[in-house]
Amino acid sequence: MGPVSEWFVVENASSRMGRSAGRRARAAAARRGLGGSPSLRWLDLKDLGEAQGRPERVIVVGGDGSINAAATWLLERGLDCPIAVVPAGTGNNLARGLGLPLDAADALELAFAGGRTRPLDAIAYQARGEGRRRIAIQTAALGFPAEIAGRYDALRRHRLFRFLCVPAGPYIYRILAFLGLAAQKRRERRGDGLLGVRCSLPGEVLEESVFAIFIGNERSLGGNFHPCPRAEVDDGALDLCLIRAGTGARYLELFRSIIRGEHLSLERTVVYRQTRGPVEIELSQPCRFLADGDLWVQDQGFRLEVLPRRFRVIAGSDTMGA
Repeated sequence: MGPVSEWFVVENASSRMGRSAGRRARAAAARRGLGGSPSLRWLDLKDLGEAQGRPERVIVVGGDGSINAAATWLLERGLDCPIAVVPAGTGNNLARGLGLPLDAADALELAFAGGRTRPLDAIAYQARGEGRRRIAIQTAALGFPAEIAGRYDALRRHRLFRFLCVPAGPYIYRILAFLGLAAQKRRERRGDGLLGVRCSLPGEVLEESVFAIFIGNERSLGGNFHPCPRAEVDDGALDLCLIRAGTGARYLELFRSIIRGEHLSLERTVVYRQTRGPVEIELSQPCRFLADGDLWVQDQGFRLEVLPRRFRVIAGSDTMGA
């Protein structure tokens, strides 16, 4: 590896796991003699948006949302430098999907010494009522998954909830999902309005009443679910999975099938497409858009397009880039 000019190290000080991983990253840098080096620029995630410079590498010490923020920063500035990942989030789904080290020591070694890169697509999305183009680098969703994420986000702001949900750990999403499935069934029995969607793909238009919409660049959502089991992060396509509503399907069984990624054979309930886009989504009512675990925007219409191999992720220790 040649001389380092400037690398950014992005850490999430608002996260307990992020702070702990950040301390380990600083210790690892010090062991390499880089602790006080001007070549390393340490940035808190909240300050990244205002950062200036042209780094040769961005090391993200955080979860999927932090990786998304770093990738967005690079995209908006037209920069193309490798991203190194030190997983320090709840799910660390992208790192898992890419087969990157989850152990802190191994991840830090790869972040500082790795040279080989792997290409990574992104899915750009834009809400009809918003001018800004945002990206999803792993998985996005509308409908039921976004509702559950919104409930979790609202609940975790309460101190009592944070205390009570610690024993549940990664199962808290499943608990909320099971409760949401029961509520969805009750709505359908009452005849309440279902979410309608019109998806315009190249050469095809899909019109359905849906329970959930998944848009995948990678296979998993939340680590435990596999709504887009055919997705590859560098195939230049997005995977679109529509889960029909009102079919009489047993949602609990469907839920378990999605966990295993075995739902594509359920043709009465599931519509699955792989496309290079663009894709236009029109909804019967405004919905929140869940992208890489975060909810940024709510709208009734969205445009999606693939950014093939737009990013590079450090994926090996040899010095020859891919």
